Amino acid sequence: FEWCLANSLALQAALMNYTGQIEYHLPSHPLCKLGSQIRTGQKQLSQKEPVADPTVYTDGSGKAAVVWYDDHQWQHIVEQQEGSPQIVELCAVTLAFQRFTRAVNIVTDSAYVAGLVQRLDKALLGKVSNALLFGVFQSLWLTIQKRSQPYYVLHIKSHTTLPGFLAAGNAQADQLVSAAAMGPVPNMMQQAIESHRFLHQGFHALKPQFHLTTTEAQSIVAACPDCQGEHVPAYYG
Repeated sequence: FEWCLANSLALQAALMNYTGQIEYHLPSHPLCKLGSQIRTGQKQLSQKEPVADPTVYTDGSGKAAVVWYDDHQWQHIVEQQEGSPQIVELCAVTLAFQRFTRAVNIVTDSAYVAGLVQRLDKALLGKVSNALLFGVFQSLWLTIQKRSQPYYVLHIKSHTTLPGFLAAGNAQADQLVSAAAMGPVPNMMQQAIESHRFLHQGFHALKPQFHLTTTEAQSIVAACPDCQGEHVPAYYG
């Protein structure tokens, strides 16, 4: 009965306003008696430790973005979504689950979304007054309930300048949803500055990517507080 209550929308709807007690009796069959003596439960989908690859990154602000690294390059899915950043971020996680039905690690910079998704595999879906939010909750909940493979959710600080693969993936997702808000960049030099602010490329990478001179590329790296000591100083005679 507990499993049916957790997985049957029809049963949940039928008992929504019921405040009494429910009793049920199993038939006197040997298998039913055995079942009452053996503890069974739904498989734990949300894990406390990372699972096998892939690792995907989600972000949301007007657009829901899912980013992952495959075939030696960054791949992504981006969809326009309505609602608050939290709602759009939930949509992004739903997209990630729909795209990756196998075991997956999900990295998000929303503590709200991370805490919710970590518990949603065992939760009952309650009524929410916000129709848009309820629809997003329902879609995500149903997507998780259909899964058979585990997942792990990690919260990462947004806009972090720390080095590492996780920060790089989060920066890629952030760029996808922030591009519209940033608007057109006036020139290649400014584009290079904005790119380095997220990805912290060396001047050797900046120079051909944005058609800069060596001095211009070095000056961008030298001006970055997170890259001090990493750039090659320019000497003038």
